Amino acid sequence: MKKLLFSGFLLCSLVGFANEKFQTPVLPIDGIELSEEWKEYTTIDGVKIEYRMKRCETDKMRAQNLLLFRFTNTNDREVVLSWVAKEFRNDACWNCEVLYDGDFNHRLVLSAGEVIEGDGTTKENKEVYIFGNFIKHVPGMMEQTLTSFELVDLKVR
Repeated sequence: MKKLLFSGFLLCSLVGFANEKFQTPVLPIDGIELSEEWKEYTTIDGVKIEYRMKRCETDKMRAQNLLLFRFTNTNDREVVLSWVAKEFRNDACWNCEVLYDGDFNHRLVLSAGEVIEGDGTTKENKEVYIFGNFIKHVPGMMEQTLTSFELVDLKVR
């Protein structure tokens, strides 16, 4: 009887902890649409992260949609922001099995008050964008579209 009462108490305690909600700065974003306006993803330890999807085309780049980021350091000190980008293409996690292999790990150093923003004119700084999709496909090209994203293991140091 004592074991049964103890087991019941233990079960109720575990259920209580399991139902407790912990606030996290990581948010999955579904249904990404083209936009001229920045949307706030999150603010963590004085760093505001915003995003928008933009159609980009230059002489050096085929017409494509890029998910652009803007990072604003509101602190009065330099910070290092790090994260891993989880990408969902055609509503399925595209990189979950290789998430921590290195290609999706990002690190950005922001000076006090600095703003770093992707504008879609270059793809050199991989921290400020995620490839969305090509506008026009050529034969043999896989048709995939970025449908959601999540910045995991988001840290400010």
